[in-house]
Amino acid sequence: MREEAANPEASSPHQIQSKVGLFWWRQKPNFGDDLSQHVVELISGKPVMWQDPKNAELFAIGSLADRILRTHDQPREGKRPLLWGTGMLGPVDVRLTEIVDIRALRGPLSATILGVRNLPLGDPGLFASDLNLPRPECDGKIGVILHITQGMDRRVLRQLRRSGRFRFIDAARSAPEVIADIARCRHVYSSSLHGLIVSDSFGIPNTWLSGPNIHRTPEFKFFDYGLSISRPFCKPLDAVSILDHSSSLPTKAIAELPYALGIENSKAALKSAFPMELHEIGSF
Repeated sequence: MREEAANPEASSPHQIQSKVGLFWWRQKPNFGDDLSQHVVELISGKPVMWQDPKNAELFAIGSLADRILRTHDQPREGKRPLLWGTGMLGPVDVRLTEIVDIRALRGPLSATILGVRNLPLGDPGLFASDLNLPRPECDGKIGVILHITQGMDRRVLRQLRRSGRFRFIDAARSAPEVIADIARCRHVYSSSLHGLIVSDSFGIPNTWLSGPNIHRTPEFKFFDYGLSISRPFCKPLDAVSILDHSSSLPTKAIAELPYALGIENSKAALKSAFPMELHEIGSF
């Protein structure tokens, strides 16, 4: 998928009508941010182009509320940008509701902070399994995904590598590459939120891995997402416990995740909430 931010024609009215002008974070490679363009293309039925946050038509996957507020001092003249399934890293200024046209939020914590009611909730990353990508068969490996800012203790890393049961999945790659690696796993440990979301999308059991220094309030976005699909989150697992914890995992795939209905309900709500003005007739 080409990024066209440098193209002076990318902001013309004709281009905006034929393509969705989407902002996603791309200063550092991160599959969770990259996923946004693929999902929006799927749901809208239109090609997507990267657009800077000042001029974007749409904000979707990612904790982008803070970024929007930093780039919009006041409401934009004319049509406000649309927000679909976006989240936040923690409490933000409620004036966000004046700056964007909110169609869906990541979860109920975001909705409560902004004081909005009766909005569809969920992360659009749940559509990862619906993308037109190769579907590799499960090979029985256990995936480990660390947030792009996180490392792992060398001693723990050596133990996991020696066991031969784990697949270390680098989150600093494109969404299709990471999705393919996740889809082959029978279980996933992840401190990346979208590592868990993509696993949920494929019905792969997964465990929240601790990432204490990845954000100022690292738990917020996980609880926000979990509540949107009725998934109970307790305390995240520390990386040193992966080896012991994984020894008790079932060797056979389960029929479905216990919160599978919450996932399906969230996807249906998100699909219905996608801005009709950005839809291609007859799209997904």
